[in-house]
Amino acid sequence: MKCWWSAPLLLPVLLAPRVGAAGPAADPGELAVSRGDLQERLVLTGELDAVSAENLTVPRTPLWQLQLRWLEVEGTQVRAGQKVAEFDNSTFTAALNEKRLAALQAADDLEKLRAQNTMTTADKAFDAEKARAEVEKARLVAALPRDSLPERDWQENQLDLQRKQVAYAKAKDDLESQQKSAALDAEVKQIALEKSQREIREAEKAIRDLELRAPRDGIVVVGEIPWLRRKIEVGDTIGPGLTAVSLPDLGTMRVKALLSDVDDGRVAAGMKATCTIDAYAEHPVEGVVREISPVAREPNQTSQRRAFDVIVDLRDTDRERMLPGLSVKVEIRGRAVHDAITVPRGAIDFDSVPAHVRSADGRTITVDVDLCDAQLCALRQGGEANLAVLPPGLHLRAAGEAP
Repeated sequence: MKCWWSAPLLLPVLLAPRVGAAGPAADPGELAVSRGDLQERLVLTGELDAVSAENLTVPRTPLWQLQLRWLEVEGTQVRAGQKVAEFDNSTFTAALNEKRLAALQAADDLEKLRAQNTMTTADKAFDAEKARAEVEKARLVAALPRDSLPERDWQENQLDLQRKQVAYAKAKDDLESQQKSAALDAEVKQIALEKSQREIREAEKAIRDLELRAPRDGIVVVGEIPWLRRKIEVGDTIGPGLTAVSLPDLGTMRVKALLSDVDDGRVAAGMKATCTIDAYAEHPVEGVVREISPVAREPNQTSQRRAFDVIVDLRDTDRERMLPGLSVKVEIRGRAVHDAITVPRGAIDFDSVPAHVRSADGRTITVDVDLCDAQLCALRQGGEANLAVLPPGLHLRAAGEAP
């Protein structure tokens, strides 16, 4: 039983007949010529995909790559805010403890420096105030009249005032230098503390970001690793920006199918298609081919074949039945011919140039093939000449059969 979330397998491109009522239908087993309608039909395999979705990507952190530790099961219905994926945070939690210790140490150093600077500044301020008082005292003494004191005493008073003024100026310079130095040292310590606190916030944010939570209600769809062409799994190490989980909008769905490179050119944008969900085969949905990738690529690393991506827009969307990842069979209707001579494909020898058939009586008849499906080929219509040599009902030999 196929799970709805499994990726599509690339099956061989099939062609199926569309024989109308213009002539008797040929039984491929009888290898008989017939006349009727034929339409090219290519059957591809694909899966349902949402046109738009809320993508939850691997967060950007100081680490280049993160390991997925837990992942919600694909297809689970989740509520807004519910955790859907979690990455390994051991590196960040270990670093967070170290950063918290560093922040505590930085805060302690800042407090000690401030206390020490307060005491030193207070001492310098006291010295400056003391020197100012000494200057005021010396100024009063120096202000005594010169003729009231011996000349030598008066000169000593003037010199003492000058010495006290120099000492006061030095004390003020020391105080100012101490204040500037204290402010600078405190600023350096404050920067170190803020850096530690910022690193803590970044580490805490990184830890929070490692838990991906649903932004709204929806169904979980697990992302793919593009270079491996497979779903992300627990234990994978993936880089930032890659979609880990998406919540698709079920209102508008499309089909992503694969077209083998050997059938390049058989599908074009605008062709009509019938899409049948494997789980609901009784409810086919009409669609139109919207685009085809310009370059074929390998579906996975081990594949030896290449395929084109084909996007099919659906006419209708059923929220209850159409879920992302459901396998879909896509029948693309190509070119058609009407009332043409049809020959069983097994009767045509394509290895020869030009291609030919052999009638039951041994005649070799050259044919100009216009269109083929898996069973029949329609000959190019160019008047009634073909009817003369290949009338409906003529029995042919299988290609490669000995005369």
